[in-house]
Amino acid sequence: MIKNFQITNELKKFISSSRWKKTEYINTHEYILESWGDKNIFSELCALIDKSGEGETFMGKQYKYFRIGEYKYWNMTISTGERIINRAKS
Repeated sequence: MIKNFQITNELKKFISSSRWKKTEYINTHEYILESWGDKNIFSELCALIDKSGEGETFMGKQYKYFRIGEYKYWNMTISTGERIINRAKS
C-alpha cells in the first residue's frame, strides 16, 4: 500500500501549477523535468517521495511511489542525467 501523507501548500501549488506532459510510453502517465520549473521545490518533492514512498517493482526495477490525492508519484534520472517526476492515476 502507498502511504498518503500531508504535504505542504507550497508542494500542492507546485504540483497543480506544473505543466505535466502526457506520455504513452510503457503505461500512460505524466511527467515533469527538473529543468522546467523551480529546482528547489522539485528537489523537495523528490526527497518526499524517496523518504516516505513505498517500494514497488516495475519491469524488474525497484521504485519508490508516493500517493498524493488520486495520483501516485515516482522519480528517476533519465538517460540525459536529468531528474524527472512521473505521476499516474492510481
